[in-house]
Amino acid sequence: MAFFKLARQKRIAPTRAIEIGHIRDSLVSILAVISYDHEGLGESPLEVTIKSEGSKTLKDVKLSAVTTQGLTLTNPGELFGKDWREVKIPKLVGKQAMKFKLGLRAHPTYREGDITFTMDAGLAEDAFENRSFKLKVPVRLVRGNE
Repeated sequence: MAFFKLARQKRIAPTRAIEIGHIRDSLVSILAVISYDHEGLGESPLEVTIKSEGSKTLKDVKLSAVTTQGLTLTNPGELFGKDWREVKIPKLVGKQAMKFKLGLRAHPTYREGDITFTMDAGLAEDAFENRSFKLKVPVRLVRGNE
């Protein structure tokens, strides 16, 4: 009887990261959560949430994403459309949050890297000041169910 030791498949490790920033006296946040690939399809669920944490309305909100080489957003059409890597939201009222569901896949030769989300926004009553916030999420691989 022959025994074979199966190599455990490498998967993207679950992780979460948040960035909170100020635009004058209001707060905004970007939250990214990478979940475990429970189905074993090689694609990890990725949820991105942007929120106006304060009571003020944000205007001209833009969210974009950039991945390091070897990582791919598998269904970016929901967030970015087919050709762009940026979504534009005319306004985000106080305490409002928007959640986007994506997938993240690593190329077989991928070692380590990150995905960076950038959010630009301003206050509705301030026509001049827009701020930019970056959330850099480290993406690493683990074997099997580590």
